[in-house]
Amino acid sequence: MAQRHWWTTHRFGVLTAMQFVYIVSLGFHQALPDGVGRHALGELISLMLFGIASLVAVFAVSDKRAVRFTCAALFSLFTAFYLLEMWLAHPAVAVTQYVVGIGFLAYVIAFATIFFFHTPRVTQNTLFSAVSTYLMMAIAWAMAYTLIAYADPRAFNLPDGDATGFSIFQGRDGFAATPMYYSLVTLTTLGYGDITPATGPARMVSAMQAVVGQLFIAIVVARLVGLHLINQFSDDA
Repeated sequence: MAQRHWWTTHRFGVLTAMQFVYIVSLGFHQALPDGVGRHALGELISLMLFGIASLVAVFAVSDKRAVRFTCAALFSLFTAFYLLEMWLAHPAVAVTQYVVGIGFLAYVIAFATIFFFHTPRVTQNTLFSAVSTYLMMAIAWAMAYTLIAYADPRAFNLPDGDATGFSIFQGRDGFAATPMYYSLVTLTTLGYGDITPATGPARMVSAMQAVVGQLFIAIVVARLVGLHLINQFSDDA
């Protein structure tokens, strides 16, 4: 019973921690020892960390069995296509993999958002549910940018003609670090400018992510302030 109460209280905090570990780890795969299995090892590490974060998300977003079953089914399908794409290295399989992945993340984001807007008080779980949703949005958009790059390798301008990012995703390089980096700097409207969208679809998707990112922060702050005022008024009454 005590373990269940701990999980209920800290589940979105655990999810947020795992998401940070997954995202940060993407930048260190290039430090792996050179060798025939370097890319495969990097991808397996990514899949393992993403899998752990996803499984935590399955149990964090809802207590309903139907929701958890759907989340688990979508993630299992994504994993199956991920492994199949590692074996076949076929663009059609890769595209299907990312479409399913975006669907899985969108489903999880929807229920995490429902939790955030239905919670009656500002708690640790409330705050971390907003943070984890924000990070899941970044991951989902990174997958969308990868799809755009598959459709058109010239969709993004890279610094100094760099050929290790979006343009050779079909060449199994980058370990998803480049689209994740671009997604995060776009979502936060940081915009370093070292990677820029070069085509209409890439520009519009990037612009929409920046808009959604700013709206999300504004709505979250407004919701938290409103809950705090309501709770304070109720406590004083």
